[in-house]
Amino acid sequence: MRFINNLKSQKGALFGMDARITLAIFSGLSVIAGTAGYGYMQQTQVTSLATELDNISKAYANFQLDTSVNTKNFSDLLNNDGGQLGWNGPYMIMSSDKHVSFGTYSLEYGIEMRKIKGKSPRPCVNRRDLCFVWAKLTEVPSTLAAAVDEHIDGELDEKGTPDSGRLLVDLDQSTDKATLYYRISRK
Repeated sequence: MRFINNLKSQKGALFGMDARITLAIFSGLSVIAGTAGYGYMQQTQVTSLATELDNISKAYANFQLDTSVNTKNFSDLLNNDGGQLGWNGPYMIMSSDKHVSFGTYSLEYGIEMRKIKGKSPRPCVNRRDLCFVWAKLTEVPSTLAAAVDEHIDGELDEKGTPDSGRLLVDLDQSTDKATLYYRISRK
């Protein structure tokens, strides 16, 4: 009985301390969960963009098989405005060349520039040049571009530059954005 009277006479000091401890624990857990969630969201963005680039490559291959044409028009993969014989698309689910978050897609012909940091594919000029078709995506945040490059090509090359492999990254230092060039196929 005496114990119950002692509890009744207390004015909530213990509850206040318990609440503060509980609040501190939940605050710490929310910081941990937020950090883990951000890392998970970043990895999801990387995987999503890498998959999207791979799907464009597959769409281009199917377009090429159906029409026997090398095209520089991204819209040829979406609709048959060019009137290509054998076109059996659309080859992608996308409705336009505009990316939902980053910029615009296009197709370019070019030679891979190795050992020159921050360069896009050089235009094909000589018949003996090994010319490729590249999917180009503009306005990708530089940190995401680097993560996608590492995801697609593995670790950066020996000099730590994102200028070789299947994905080339052309950084614009003034905007902290990058243009991605994903090698689709040989022209």
